[in-house]
Amino acid sequence: MMKISAQNLSKICSDKLAEKTSDANAKSRLQQELDYIAKNEVYAEVLAVTSELVSYSRELGYYSRFMGLMGSSLIAFLLGITEVNPLKHNLPVEVFMGDRSWDIEMTFDVNFIPILKQYVQENYPHIPIVDRGTRPSWLVFSGDATNWNTYGFDTGSIVKLSFYGNSYGYPALKELTELTGVDIYSIPFDDKQTIEIMKTTDMKVDDKESDESELWRRSIMQMVNPKTFEELVRTEGWIRGDYSCEKKDIPNMPAFRDDIFLDLLRRGIDKETAYDIMECVGIRGLDEKCTSEYISAMLNAGISKRYINNLNQVWRRLGSKAHCIGTTMAKYRKAWFKAHYPAEFREVMSRHETQAMGGDVK
Repeated sequence: MMKISAQNLSKICSDKLAEKTSDANAKSRLQQELDYIAKNEVYAEVLAVTSELVSYSRELGYYSRFMGLMGSSLIAFLLGITEVNPLKHNLPVEVFMGDRSWDIEMTFDVNFIPILKQYVQENYPHIPIVDRGTRPSWLVFSGDATNWNTYGFDTGSIVKLSFYGNSYGYPALKELTELTGVDIYSIPFDDKQTIEIMKTTDMKVDDKESDESELWRRSIMQMVNPKTFEELVRTEGWIRGDYSCEKKDIPNMPAFRDDIFLDLLRRGIDKETAYDIMECVGIRGLDEKCTSEYISAMLNAGISKRYINNLNQVWRRLGSKAHCIGTTMAKYRKAWFKAHYPAEFREVMSRHETQAMGGDVK
């Protein structure tokens, strides 16, 4: 298991990057992230502990996945916290840098959660573990809240790791791995059979996904007809988005927060304004609080009214591209087993569906 301290995080990341590339832009990207993390010494500790927990989870064969905006981080990739390489997928560093509360979100196999808690209690007794009922639990690294079990306090000053327990898709992936002997991290992402299954079959991996959302997913899949993994990722973004436009116009909409930021940069908007517009649209859409100032800036930059109107169609928070990549990876891996180990897939999924309905498994 990889052991990292806050003090040697910079050297570890630099050495790991040197093993992968000598590109000057990659080094600059890493330094930009290191400078950001240096603003608060607690950030390095959060990353170090998270990396350790993910490494431990994988050693024991439990699946885990990074969630949220920090999935765009090169440091998170180098530390093994996320599989998503931001250099390969052109994920802008600015997506996770800003004034919002700094947070890391992970989803672990629900069966790993008690192991995680015991590990933290034994190795990091100074880090409080906060159980929040049906909400994600926390490891609290820093903050002035006195009653973490209430939901109404301001979390702006808290630095934490939020972790969810997945009881549906992740335990099934572990069982499929054990049953077939396949290393889940060796599965290729260019398998045509798997992509076809992704377009037509329910591949839910998250506990919260409903049958209704799956019907919506299939209709968008059929309309977009993705043929590559990258196209599957974009489709995941469009499916997650809540738009006021007609379904046929969805392929013209931004799929991720990253789309908005990069589009605006290409059209000559400065980074600070592009970031603010991305935040505005990604969180609540171009509503009355930010419409006038940002629309003027876009019109002055020669951005078309049609593009601005597309931003007005976004009704709620868009996901980051990194989050959509991670979600698609999990669903794709499940579909891969269905394509290549159909009998084992049926056995495992039948057992988990029975458990989900509250039945006994003989």
